[in-house]
Amino acid sequence: MLPEEENRALLRASVAFEKDMEPIRLIAHMIADGIFNDGDVERVRSKTTRGERVLEFVMIYKRKAQSLTALKDALLYDGLKHLVDVLDNSTHTDAHDAVGQANAGQLRSLLTLGGVPGTLPKHVERTVQLRSLGDTLLRSAAKGSFWVVLHGMAGCGKTTLSSDVLRSDARLIGDAFQRVIWVRCDDPPAEFQSQKLFKLLYNLHTKLGTGANADVKFDDVETALHFVRQAILDSYPNLLIVLDDVWSADIAQHLDDIEHKTPYRYSTFYKAAKISCDDLTPQQLKNFCAFAIFPVNVLVPDAVLAAIWPGDIPWKGKLIKVQDDMIELRDRSLIEETVATEIDRGRRRRFYSLHFLLHAYLKRFPSASQRDTQTLCRDLVEKLQAALHNQTRDFPDYDILEEFFYVNLGYFLYKANLRDHFPLFFLNLVELIRRLKWSTPSTILVEFHIYNRWIAHWDPSKMDAFLKFFRRNASHLRRVRNEIDAVQLSLVEASTSPVYEQAKKMAVKLLESDSTGNILLLEPCDRDTEADKRDALTLDGYVVGGSLFAALFLDQNGGLFVACSRQNRRLLICDARSGQTVKRIKLSGIVEKVSVSDSKSLVVSFRNDPRVLLYDVSAEPIVDDVMLLPDANAVTPSPVLLYL
Repeated sequence: MLPEEENRALLRASVAFEKDMEPIRLIAHMIADGIFNDGDVERVRSKTTRGERVLEFVMIYKRKAQSLTALKDALLYDGLKHLVDVLDNSTHTDAHDAVGQANAGQLRSLLTLGGVPGTLPKHVERTVQLRSLGDTLLRSAAKGSFWVVLHGMAGCGKTTLSSDVLRSDARLIGDAFQRVIWVRCDDPPAEFQSQKLFKLLYNLHTKLGTGANADVKFDDVETALHFVRQAILDSYPNLLIVLDDVWSADIAQHLDDIEHKTPYRYSTFYKAAKISCDDLTPQQLKNFCAFAIFPVNVLVPDAVLAAIWPGDIPWKGKLIKVQDDMIELRDRSLIEETVATEIDRGRRRRFYSLHFLLHAYLKRFPSASQRDTQTLCRDLVEKLQAALHNQTRDFPDYDILEEFFYVNLGYFLYKANLRDHFPLFFLNLVELIRRLKWSTPSTILVEFHIYNRWIAHWDPSKMDAFLKFFRRNASHLRRVRNEIDAVQLSLVEASTSPVYEQAKKMAVKLLESDSTGNILLLEPCDRDTEADKRDALTLDGYVVGGSLFAALFLDQNGGLFVACSRQNRRLLICDARSGQTVKRIKLSGIVEKVSVSDSKSLVVSFRNDPRVLLYDVSAEPIVDDVMLLPDANAVTPSPVLLYL
C-alpha cells in the first residue's frame, strides 16, 4: 500500500490523469514490475470509458504499490512527463489545496457519491464554528484515526454544520481526505432493527462495498467489522466517515469526557431564541414582535406592514423603510423573505414570514412583546380599514391590502377580541361580496362555522338566512365577478329575507348612481310557500317561474331589466323602477344565459345550441308573444357562453 503522503499526491493528480492518461498503455509496465496480476488487468480493461479505467487503475495501484516510482517510470516511458511533474508538485505541502480548490466539479461529485446532505435554502451561518470545525478536521487528518464529536439539542444544526463545512472548505474532501461517506445511524434494514452496531456496519459496508466485497453477507459483529475494515483498506484508506444522528445510553455517559471545541450553551431552542431577541435594538425588537399577530406560515406583504407602520411619511418612503427594517431581521435569520415579481406592473414585491418555532416562542413568552397581541391585532384591523377607506381603487397596493385584510379577517377579529365587529362583516352583504373577490364561498362557510358563537350571538335568524343563501348558491357565488352579479343573485331570495332586504338597498343605490352596468330590481310574488316565493317572480301580473336569468342596463330613460324563465321559455323586458312590462318575447329553445352587450343589444344563449340571439331592446315595444329564432350567423364558442 502507498504511504499516506504519496496516496494523497496520487489522488490530487488523478484529475490530470483522467484528461491525458490511457491506463491500458501502462498495464505492461505494471505487470513487469509485479504490481498488477491478470485479474487486475481484466478489471481495468472491462471499464467502458477512459475515466472509469483511470479510476480503477489508480485504486489498484495505490492498494498494491509501495511507492510512486513504478508509475513515474511508466509515465516517462510513455512520454507523459507533465503528469510526472503533477505528481511531484502534489507531494509538496505548499500545493496542499491547489487541486482541491480548483476542481469544484470533483468536490460536488465526491459529496454526492458519499451521500452528504444538501445545504438548506435558509439557515443560520455559523462562521466561527465552520472555521473551527474545518481547522480541527485538517489537523486531525494527519492522525491514523480520530473522532470529532458535534453534540447539542435536537434541531440546533449539527447536521447542517457538518454538511456546510464539507461543502465550503475545499481543503477537506479530495485533498486531506480521499473520500467522505455519510451514514445515518437510524436507517437500518429490517433484519437489523434490534442491533444498533449491525445497523451502522451494514449501512457503512453497503456504501463502501465495491467489487467482490459488495454483496458480502455477515452474521456476527466480528465478521462485520472484518469486512468493513477490509472494504476501507481496499477502497479508500484515507476516508472520512460521518455518523449522523448517533444517540445511545453509552454516548450519554461519556459526554462529559468529550473534549469540547465549541460548546453549545443553550439546552433549549427558547433559550437560544431569547439570546437572539436580547441582542436586538428596541426598535428591531418591536418590529420582530409585531409578527406575533400574523397566522403561522402566512406571507405578509410589505404593503401591509407599511400600512400599519408608524409615521406620516409618504407611501413609497414607508415601503422603503419597511424593507430596510426587515433586512436587519432577515440577516439575523429571525424572519424569512420571499421576493416575487409582478409581471403586469414590472416591479418586485416582497413578502415576509416567521418560522413556526419563532412564532411559538413569541406566543410562549409574551413578555418579549412590548404590547400584547390583542392590542396589536386591534391596531392592525383599524389601520388596514383606514388605509382601504382613504385610498382609491387605482392605488397601486389597494388590491394587496384588500386581499390580505379580507382573507385573514376572521382570525384578526378573533385575536383582537372584537366580537361586536363580527356581524358587521359576516352579516353584511356588502362586506361579504367584497370577500367573495378573494375567498371562495366554501371558505366563508367554514368561517361561519368557526366563529358561529360570536356571529349568532347578535342575530341568530340573520345568520341562518345568510348561511342558507351561501349553501344554496355556492356554485353561483364562486363565479361572481363583481358586485352587480352578487346583487342579482341575492334579489331572488324571499322578500322577508335579510339578504333580499340588503340586496334591494344596494340595487337602489346602484340605480341612483351615475355608473352604467347591469342590475336587477325584482319584487317576489305573493305565494303560499317559501319555495314558491324564492323560485317565482311576478312582473306586471306575469309570473316567471323556475330557474331565472336576469340582467339590466341603464339607458337615457332609466333602467331596463331583462328576466328570463328557463321553463316556460319567456323573456320579459321591464322598466326597472315601475316593474311595467315593456316587451314580452317567446323563445325557441331552453335559455342558458342572458346578458346585455355594450351596444345595448340583448344577448341570449341557448342550451345545446352554439348560436346566440342578438336583439335590439330599443326597438318598438312588443305587447304580444313573438317567436324569435337565433341568428344563424351569430355563433359563440361554448366556453364563452359561461361568462357572457
